[in-house]
Amino acid sequence: MTLIEPGPTATGFGGALDQADALPAYADTPSGAIRSALFGENAGAFSIDGDVEKMVAAIIACADAAVAPRRLLLGSSAYTRVHAALRERLAELEANRAITCAMDVGR
Repeated sequence: MTLIEPGPTATGFGGALDQADALPAYADTPSGAIRSALFGENAGAFSIDGDVEKMVAAIIACADAAVAPRRLLLGSSAYTRVHAALRERLAELEANRAITCAMDVGR
């Protein structure tokens, strides 16, 4: 199984979405940011730089691969965002290393 995470790509997907009313509780979440970027006051605020044809070819190649990756990012925007998120998680892990390792028996 491969988790495929494409970056912003012009597909017309957003134009065909049925929208429910926005819930204020989600305004300051990643979901709220995407809603705002697609339909709200920030519509068009992020760059759509993904090449649909290249992404489709990469997905097909992944499906045909003898050994598929666990995770496949498509596009520099996806890479940049996931890389930053993983660096944050690693920094948090390292910041708590002493506490974490102190939980072993005999420490």
